[in-house]
Amino acid sequence: MAQQQFEFPFFWNYPPYFTLQPVEETRRKQVALWCELILRWCKHHKVYKLSTDLAEDTALFANSQINRSLNTEARTVLLQALVKQGNGLWLSKAQSQCLILWKKMPEWAAALHQWALSIGMQDAVTSVEEIVDGEDSRGTEFEGMAKEIIIEAVKILEQQRKAKLFKGTAADDLGIKFFA
Repeated sequence: MAQQQFEFPFFWNYPPYFTLQPVEETRRKQVALWCELILRWCKHHKVYKLSTDLAEDTALFANSQINRSLNTEARTVLLQALVKQGNGLWLSKAQSQCLILWKKMPEWAAALHQWALSIGMQDAVTSVEEIVDGEDSRGTEFEGMAKEIIIEAVKILEQQRKAKLFKGTAADDLGIKFFA
């Protein structure tokens, strides 16, 4: 099935929105619009990480039709806003890459737990790799997901005693056991 084309909002064709606005109220509205756009665009394209680096220009941050793109400062401000509202996680202290969460982490945790139980994974061990690339996840929202989201969701489930994360022999070898 072909993916529908993403429809950008009206402001994406308006040059001033690609420059951080100096008036506080205008900037607040600008940031809110951009945050909503980032979440919708990332969900539509299944993009889980965005960078503040200009070399990693995406169709999201650059509009060639009006010859405008967001600079590093603007990208950082927008990603900081997403982190503040619970829709992003910085992947480093340098704040150059951000994990984009179109669902907040508790929602991802609940969805992961519900999915695991629905496919009979209760009291069975699976791997993070199997969740993002396995047969059972094909066609689900977990297919192709950034492993960092799965790991953070499992950490929440561990606090709720609904899952346990196991480290394997290799650094990136992680197993998960789900409980009812």
